Amino acid sequence: MASIRDPVGDLRNNVERLVHFLDGFRGGVVLISSAAVYEGQRNLVSPQTSVRPSLPYGVSKFAAERYLAFHAQKGRIEWATTLRLYYAYGPHDSDGRFVPRLVQAARSGARQFVITASPGSLIDPLYAEDVARASVFAAFGRHAGSIFDLCGGRPRTIPRFVTEALRSQGWRMTLVVRPKHDETPLRFFSRPDEVRRALQLPPFIPFQEGLSRYISWRWGS
Repeated sequence: MASIRDPVGDLRNNVERLVHFLDGFRGGVVLISSAAVYEGQRNLVSPQTSVRPSLPYGVSKFAAERYLAFHAQKGRIEWATTLRLYYAYGPHDSDGRFVPRLVQAARSGARQFVITASPGSLIDPLYAEDVARASVFAAFGRHAGSIFDLCGGRPRTIPRFVTEALRSQGWRMTLVVRPKHDETPLRFFSRPDEVRRALQLPPFIPFQEGLSRYISWRWGS
């Protein structure tokens, strides 16, 4: 993970750039943070959970949240709302991320797909359109000072997720589980009920539909 290889660079990207932006900005801010702040937790978490991340990426994201809260409390910005995002996928996703790699492997006719995640790690994907919609709805500022978890609401293990994706598209590949020792296990999950109710969001796009939309956007079929 990049944050482990270069924690200083990670701090610059997630904290220093935000602070420089806030120093010259006036208005309200919607911060897309990360569920990585819950690193080290197990089972159900929420914004009320006391967090203590040790992974550099989680540390920098939590630091960014606190700097934002400081600016809001001191009146340097009008308001702030934070969305702690779980895994998002969809158009313009980087080729190196999980769903694009999986889809590319399946479409290329690969016989195997290697899963390097720690056993028991969970994933709870949310389609990019839903992330964008939540961000826009939050931008109205009706929930200033709030922190919300933004996830799909169906946490499952990585092998189960991959199997579901393959079946939904009629693809066949053998899964090879080969965990990397430096992979951080993610054994926590959240629920999207609070963010959907507060921001008055419509039902999230089901994974099978979101995956089909992504494939159509990327390859036109």
